[in-house]
Amino acid sequence: MASSLLLRWGPTAAVALVFVALAIASPETLVVTAKNPLAWLFVAGVVALSVGITVVGTRVFHRPMLARTVGLIPVVAALVWGFLPAFQDEKIVDAAPVGLPAATTAGTAASTSPAGTTSATAAPTSAGPTSAAPTSAAPTSAAPTSAGPVELGSGELASLDYQASGVGRLIQLPEDELLVRFEGLDVENGPDYVVYLVPGSDQRAPGNGVFLGELQGNQGDQNYDVPAGTDASGPQTILIWCRSFAAPVANASVG
Repeated sequence: MASSLLLRWGPTAAVALVFVALAIASPETLVVTAKNPLAWLFVAGVVALSVGITVVGTRVFHRPMLARTVGLIPVVAALVWGFLPAFQDEKIVDAAPVGLPAATTAGTAASTSPAGTTSATAAPTSAGPTSAAPTSAAPTSAAPTSAGPVELGSGELASLDYQASGVGRLIQLPEDELLVRFEGLDVENGPDYVVYLVPGSDQRAPGNGVFLGELQGNQGDQNYDVPAGTDASGPQTILIWCRSFAAPVANASVG
């Protein structure tokens, strides 16, 4: 009797507990889910699958206990995939390109970028005492100004459907390579986040933007290579996008 009650009401109680925990730890996640039609479709699909498994197992195979147990699998999988990231942080720290100056945007970049400039200025200092090779020290100091990385634009990350902070930078590397870099990134975590570079300012959908890859982590300093041949002239937007629910997470206008 107790096991039957557990299987009958257990899924409902588990879902209720998850939503209570979300309401306490990350209320924005519930708000975004409630406003997103794709999220409701996803929830409806999971419920329909769970009910279907339970009905078929009960009426066709006459194994109600087993059917209810198996019917829990899509519910648990959906909860883990959709809501577990909200309780986890993943920090990724990529080194800045050597010789990259500090971001021109005030804010969080000021606490992270000096590390890059410190490492850039440290190279000539260590090379200075070597009097036997003066010719190698001179190109090192000239590289950041003539052939080093150049910032094309930077901007503060703006929260859209999720809370976010940090700085986004668009950087031109030697040989005309482009790089998008986040510094001091801190965004509320969620499922299936990806990064785009979109032409225009304050863009909130990928549109005809360039896909840069999945977001490596929701915190830290991160680099993303821009595909060769991308036209980065004019204003650009670095966009973090939730691919599964077609929702904008955060953006930064650069250039």
